[in-house]
Amino acid sequence: MVFRFDYGEHSSLFTSDIYTYSETKLRELYTGGELDADMMKVPHHGIGQSSLEFIQAVSPEIAVATGYHVIDSDITSRYAAENVTLLEDIYHGYIHIASGTDGIMSVET
Repeated sequence: MVFRFDYGEHSSLFTSDIYTYSETKLRELYTGGELDADMMKVPHHGIGQSSLEFIQAVSPEIAVATGYHVIDSDITSRYAAENVTLLEDIYHGYIHIASGTDGIMSVET
């Protein structure tokens, strides 16, 4: 299941365990900016996923990888190329993101 959650001025895209095929399908289905989100849960824990085109379509400020897996440097470089802050629970531990009514998104690790 992939879903987008909007709260106040912020949006989050939860990608579950999708693979590149599903990333491509989502980009084909939603061409009007519907995928754009401030925060994205990295697809499939960052294991071999996250095409540059999908990252660009979502254009998150923050991407969160869960599951205690080390993400390949090719994947992390894609996020870095788009100036996305990539947080990985294997390195950062518990990650808490809050969206306040003041329009500020805060991150606590």
